[in-house]
Amino acid sequence: MIATDAGFDAADKMPARLRHILFENHGSEIHEAMLVKLPQSMTVAEYVSAVRSGSLFPAGALDYSGAGLMSPGESVEVWVKLDPGQCILICWNNGHARSTPPRPVTVEYRISEDVPPKEDVTVKLIDFLSFWVAYAKGRRSFGFKMSGQRCMKWTFFDCTRARRWKTCGVGGNTTQAVLHLPMQWAAYSIATI
Repeated sequence: MIATDAGFDAADKMPARLRHILFENHGSEIHEAMLVKLPQSMTVAEYVSAVRSGSLFPAGALDYSGAGLMSPGESVEVWVKLDPGQCILICWNNGHARSTPPRPVTVEYRISEDVPPKEDVTVKLIDFLSFWVAYAKGRRSFGFKMSGQRCMKWTFFDCTRARRWKTCGVGGNTTQAVLHLPMQWAAYSIATI
């Protein structure tokens, strides 16, 4: 999946179950690629209309998580569990959900499992808990274990320049993320509503 400042480039269809998603930000702004499953009675146009009318999250839609906020030029790999049905890719950053059209994606009833790599770091996320952990540079596979029902974000900061670098949106459907950390990083988790 590729984000640009004009929207998303992604496959029209994908099979259900555990999906390996590579997300790249080719835009000039920070973007995310969040997957939202629409209820059977809702069209993409109705969802967009509800968001533009001020709904923070239209009734009946389900947050399936995805790749969180990503700086321009960066990428992340995530593994997300998807159920069959109509989904959209949407960016909630900085009003993009109101100004940039979401990308419809059909999750088909055919089942295929992508196998994530063995995790070398396990992150246990607990509602409303924030904490810092330092990680050495290199490719790291993070496995997420949820405790609680809220979606969470796992944000990586560049310790040397005190700036946000990558954020993984983590919910009940995101199970694993692979990141290449080019230098020493610190990370913390925050609960979101």
